[in-house]
Amino acid sequence: MAEIDFTPAESPFGDQSLADAFENVVGELEALAPQTLVAINLDVMSAVNTAAGVIPEVNRLRDKIVADLPSFDIRSLDRLGEYAMALAFAHTAHLVASQPQDHLRPMFEEAVRLRELLVADATTLAKRGLISGDGLQNLKGANGYKNVQADLQMLVHVFRASWDSITGKCATTESELARAEKLVSWLIQAVGLREQGPAEIAKSGDLRVRAFSLFVKAYGDLRRAVSYVRWNEGDVDTIIPSLYQGRGGRKKEAPAPTADRFQAATAEPDAAAGAAIPAAVPDAAAAIAAGSASSNAASTGGPFVS
Repeated sequence: MAEIDFTPAESPFGDQSLADAFENVVGELEALAPQTLVAINLDVMSAVNTAAGVIPEVNRLRDKIVADLPSFDIRSLDRLGEYAMALAFAHTAHLVASQPQDHLRPMFEEAVRLRELLVADATTLAKRGLISGDGLQNLKGANGYKNVQADLQMLVHVFRASWDSITGKCATTESELARAEKLVSWLIQAVGLREQGPAEIAKSGDLRVRAFSLFVKAYGDLRRAVSYVRWNEGDVDTIIPSLYQGRGGRKKEAPAPTADRFQAATAEPDAAAGAAIPAAVPDAAAAIAAGSASSNAASTGGPFVS
């Protein structure tokens, strides 16, 4: 049987990690005015997955959007992927922080097993002179979350530093290194949030609401821009469907768009994006309360977590 040549498609979110995306936008999140925040009233990871499918198609319309709507803030398109990744990171961090302590056990056990495999392969490679064994002498052992997290991080670094020369010469795979990096990120978040207690859980919830608000505002603005430039074709729901699609209610017939009407519409967040949080709640506690019940039950699958 002939081998299938499979080349994975380029990620619509680029090569940066979720943590990097979050760090890149955290300043924007903290600067959001309380009255612009919206309650989380949909499945967060489903919304993120929708954005992943939307970005490549909408990117094909970028030049037309810029030409037809010169005053439109094209960052709603250019940064939508980063906003989606930041939301996924904030959402996962809050879910981890909100879980009972025993939620960490399966994650820790997987990290220990993966650490043992990487140590075994690295030791063999070092004995054969294919990698430097200096870093292996600093491993802390498999006792405790912090030790395992630090060892995984060290081992990934050791393998990455010599990856071109050891590829195909050891059992360790790229997917295992990627999984180790993900476990390191989760353990750092989980242990750090656990140590800080309820105050940090509230903070993570506030940041999740802010990341959600930033994301749905950009998505809603971009959807209206696509609606404007593709009005005659009537395919906006195919190119960039509503995040709230299928939630009931009869769709009203919209008037034909004009540039003036488009600018007025984009001055406010998408009406479907949820009720605004009162300005009197600066820490978004109302949004956290409103969104936590549905979001905690939301799927955490998709292109970010596994």
